[in-house]
Amino acid sequence: MRASFQDVLTGSWKDGDLPESVASGDCIVVDDMYSPDEDYDCLRQRFEARNSKALLLAVDDLKKRHLRAADFVLNQEVGLCRAAYQCRRASLLGERFALLRSGLAQPEHFDWDASNDAIPVLVMIGGTDAFRLTPRVLNGLSRYSEATFSPIIVARDDHPDSDLISEQLSRFGSGMRLSGLSSSELAGWCACCSFTVIACGTSTYEMAALGKPFIGLQVVDNQRSMGAAIAEHWNQPIMDCEMGKWDEERFSFALRKLTRSDAVLETTVDLEGANRVLDTVEKA
Repeated sequence: MRASFQDVLTGSWKDGDLPESVASGDCIVVDDMYSPDEDYDCLRQRFEARNSKALLLAVDDLKKRHLRAADFVLNQEVGLCRAAYQCRRASLLGERFALLRSGLAQPEHFDWDASNDAIPVLVMIGGTDAFRLTPRVLNGLSRYSEATFSPIIVARDDHPDSDLISEQLSRFGSGMRLSGLSSSELAGWCACCSFTVIACGTSTYEMAALGKPFIGLQVVDNQRSMGAAIAEHWNQPIMDCEMGKWDEERFSFALRKLTRSDAVLETTVDLEGANRVLDTVEKA
């Protein structure tokens, strides 16, 4: 972050004292799931007290707020066409506004093949894997009796189960562990795999843009409606893993679905979502 921008300011967006450089901005983006409407109202009042002309873009997932103080609301939920937001200008709804990294369009080439008849599968449970689901996924893959797999694990170097992950990977004929992938590298490794196992966050849009089938793990509360929408509109298997829940039978069912020869993911997701958001703001 600090290498990419001239100024990085620390502190809460709810602080009473907004730095002058923030108040004088053209557009302020707030991505905060749980703060109530009242906090946005206070931010708007501080803008007005400074005669700020900044546009306010609020990112939302839960659809529990009206966000009257925002100029725009962005909710990328799959299939979302209507919502009860009361923002001042426009609600940007659905996957056509998915914010994706442009590097996905330029995949790296990796010369890697799974061993024998093993099915290559990429496993990437979010940035932190807070509920430590990666070992459970690996265990489920190793115990599945109807196919063999070559897992590519994307997990941070200091994952709390690093030793266990390494031990579990040794059970497979081939596989590897990666971390810190760029978007181009991620696209390249996905191209090597038949399907992926991911959390129901931004990764789902990345897989949709790449046309890669996936098992979606719903790990936090703001992914509930997302998981349900993915199952309905994209027909991908979803598992409820909130607070670390795990259902071995459900995981086997999902594997059975994605190892079929007719497993596909067809969506309208592209890499233009961020441009659509910026175009809307610039035209305001």
